[in-house]
Amino acid sequence: MVKDIKDEETEYMNAKKYLPGQIEHFKMNIRLWIDFAEGQNKSKWNTNKGPGKILKSKTVDQAYNEIMDGTIEVLGDDALDRNKIRLLEFKIQRGIRTPEQIIADIPKGDPDHQIKHNGSFTPKEATPEEELSQPEIKSTLYQPKPSINL
Repeated sequence: MVKDIKDEETEYMNAKKYLPGQIEHFKMNIRLWIDFAEGQNKSKWNTNKGPGKILKSKTVDQAYNEIMDGTIEVLGDDALDRNKIRLLEFKIQRGIRTPEQIIADIPKGDPDHQIKHNGSFTPKEATPEEELSQPEIKSTLYQPKPSINL
């Protein structure tokens, strides 16, 4: 938690600095995929079943938007690159948080982990009943002593 508080501003500044380059690199890959799909030499990309059917006749920006919103699925390292961009966008959109905000975000889950591995962040929202109710603690080791009424 102390590390998160200390690194908050640095991570935000790095996200702003590196996001444009990450997007440009990812769009270069998409341009390559589209070139493969439209080329005559790559049979894998030209088949009706392959990724070429999806990317053929799309612009780089159209394909990028569809990949980012999940319409076009990417796998492997390409999914990791997409998730990296999503994480940087999330950090920029969230902004620099105060230490109190960082502590308040702990129960919602770890967005870094979720975005890196799942591609999206779904915060856990605790309902007021969940926060107030606590399970009744019953010991199975020590049975309650019987009470004797005199």
